[in-house]
Amino acid sequence: MQTNNGTTSPTSSGIRPFLQQIAGHKSNGKEVYGCLETDDDCILKPLQSGSRGPREKKLYESLSQSQSDDDDIVQTLRSFLPKYYGSVVLNGIEYLKLQDLTKPFSHPCGIDIKVGARTWDPEADGDKILREKEKYPPAEVIGYQILGMRVISPDNGIDVVRDKTYGRSLDAANVLEGLRLFLSGAGDRQSVVAHQIVQQLKSLQSWFERQKCYAFYATSILIIYEGSSTSPSSQNTEAQSPNSRETLADVRMIDFAHWFEAECRDENFLHGLEHVIDHFTQLI
Repeated sequence: MQTNNGTTSPTSSGIRPFLQQIAGHKSNGKEVYGCLETDDDCILKPLQSGSRGPREKKLYESLSQSQSDDDDIVQTLRSFLPKYYGSVVLNGIEYLKLQDLTKPFSHPCGIDIKVGARTWDPEADGDKILREKEKYPPAEVIGYQILGMRVISPDNGIDVVRDKTYGRSLDAANVLEGLRLFLSGAGDRQSVVAHQIVQQLKSLQSWFERQKCYAFYATSILIIYEGSSTSPSSQNTEAQSPNSRETLADVRMIDFAHWFEAECRDENFLHGLEHVIDHFTQLI
């Protein structure tokens, strides 16, 4: 396997399909390539075709070149992304090597939420815009779309998996039910998990209210929390308090095939993010 950017790559025998993948294309072993996981606690995400893959790679590479004089906008954005370890080429396919955000969790439950009513970028033509609008009309009201989730049932430990078809079945009247399903894996800790998610989302919101450098289209928020009521922390009374200091959730931004430099606030993403915050707040 060829490696780029000086990355030390795992051997091919240490690479396997990423079973925690929530949304996006999943490998069928032939012409479709999904995310892979490695023995060194990373995932390999295949670059998308056309300009999308290089565009996403450009963002990760620009942010990974840490400088002591980076301004607060750049430093804060970097903290909301998975760590980037360069790119690798496997069987002729280039992959981004990223931090596996599920590793800190014993029983990770995750959801992929595409944020923003507008999912097409400034380079989209009329046909593309029309197709995007037709995919999920409720996004105009809701401001986001659930692309998928994986939740471990606290009752029997079995995964509850939902994809974008489920997400597109939700509208403004019942989208809260989708978020409630996502939180169900937290058992008695649903309130504290929701509280921690909201606090991190508000930190991201604060960044978006200040920054005027980036615009994100079809970018997602990935939320992961510690599931299973049988985990030791779930038996901890303090962990069930909204003021618990135990970290049970992680909120990050992912999917940057359609980011662009900007000179004004990203009102599209910010508007959708505000709706996500409001809906999780209702579930505390």
